[in-house]
Amino acid sequence: MEKIFWISYKIHNDSTYKKRYDDFISKIDDMSLNQWENDTTSFHIIESNYSIYTIANHLSGALLPVDNFLIRRMNFKNAIYFGQDNDFKELKKFISYVKKL
Repeated sequence: MEKIFWISYKIHNDSTYKKRYDDFISKIDDMSLNQWENDTTSFHIIESNYSIYTIANHLSGALLPVDNFLIRRMNFKNAIYFGQDNDFKELKKFISYVKKL
């Protein structure tokens, strides 16, 4: 059964930005049956047969600890954050059910 997720992300701009960005997008493609990204910045909606945990673990392999992403399964209280601890604490104030990868 396909599941729908949205993914929002920020990749720190440094000398390895382009490679990490390309790797991250490639990993999104790996996990997607279909996707929508339109012209928004750093936001994708994907359809996938994988679990949220599998997708989050796969995506994290393209990033550094200074980068971050938030993935949420649509219509479920299921979300995972990858990134800095202080950002996670702030996020928890708005999305109480979010888990840290």
